[in-house]
Amino acid sequence: MAFGNTAPWLIPFTQPADKGWPASELDVQSDLFDCSLEEELEDFCASHATYYETRVEAEIKVIEGEAAKMVLTTKFDIASANNLQLALRRDGFQIAHIFVEEHHLDVAKSLSLMDVEQVNRDAYFLLNDQRFRQKPKTIKWVKQALQNGVEYRSDVTYTANANVITIEFVRSQERLL
Repeated sequence: MAFGNTAPWLIPFTQPADKGWPASELDVQSDLFDCSLEEELEDFCASHATYYETRVEAEIKVIEGEAAKMVLTTKFDIASANNLQLALRRDGFQIAHIFVEEHHLDVAKSLSLMDVEQVNRDAYFLLNDQRFRQKPKTIKWVKQALQNGVEYRSDVTYTANANVITIEFVRSQERLL
């Protein structure tokens, strides 16, 4: 299990080929409550969830009857920022893009032009250099799985500024020919 002792409703977002959760299953989870503003069973929230070691608030968006999007938020601190990025790596997500101020690293494009070591150095620089450490940053992550001719995918957008960290997971699937 990806989360150790944390909520099972997190797993479909970190394991894209895992069965998604319908709204009816989310509705019976004791740690979730219906926080929909308009239509019932559209949004579910948890005010005290844990993603690995980091406490987060969670909001799950139901689209066409199934959990399709989840947003985790927590207050910013360096330990939480590092732990959440490590958690995404532990769950098998790979960095696709890094944005810090006007700087952008497209990992796939860079790997086609440079060796892996140089791309790693560029990514490390953007994520850890003192000049950028306290700057707002966005990191796009992706995880894909292929099963029975269907590509399952979770796209993650990690955003951090001096006040808050937000991680948005979006599940999708596509039947391949």
